[in-house]
Amino acid sequence: MSTDDEAKRIRHERSVHDPSEKYPLFCALRWPSHPHVRAGRVFDNGLAPKAEAGQFWVHELQITIADLVAEIHDTHHPIGVSLYYEDQKAPAKKRTAEFWKERVPKFLGHFENLVKANGGAYVTGRRASYVDLSLFQIVEGLRYAFPKRMQAFESEIPHLAELRDRIAERPNIKAYLSSERRIPFNEEGIFRRYKELDLQHRRSGARV
Repeated sequence: MSTDDEAKRIRHERSVHDPSEKYPLFCALRWPSHPHVRAGRVFDNGLAPKAEAGQFWVHELQITIADLVAEIHDTHHPIGVSLYYEDQKAPAKKRTAEFWKERVPKFLGHFENLVKANGGAYVTGRRASYVDLSLFQIVEGLRYAFPKRMQAFESEIPHLAELRDRIAERPNIKAYLSSERRIPFNEEGIFRRYKELDLQHRRSGARV
């Protein structure tokens, strides 16, 4: 078998067995250790630094994003996953208010500062990494789940908003987003839209 044939075979096996081929944004967000464990796969796409120190740094950032994803989930299921949302509405409202007051500024502010400090293009500088793909999905998901709150907050994270737009215009991502492979946000995923959790955030008042 020639080298070209072998390369084609490997790419085919990845497309069949590797969900990141079909659902790249989903996998980047869902499995924070996946890009690091399969570093060679990420390098093929140029989505991770080649230097080992850079690899560990972006992996650390991805784990931070995983922490944020867990807290996003807890806004609608603060007591337990075995209960329906309807069984924990009151705690969910309280958890969501605290999440937007304390946690969102901390998490998104951290990544906003990183993008700004590294030139305003991507988190690591001039080249996109799998962390940037995950941040795209975070911004998209929060816009879906909390449209009013996110609209009010986005003035605090202009660089992240621009990063989201920059990722969306990447040719492969753009094609993916317009294809049937893109799984729409819904009330069975991490990002869920419940109108009662999306009250307008008021900076000057106690209510949110």
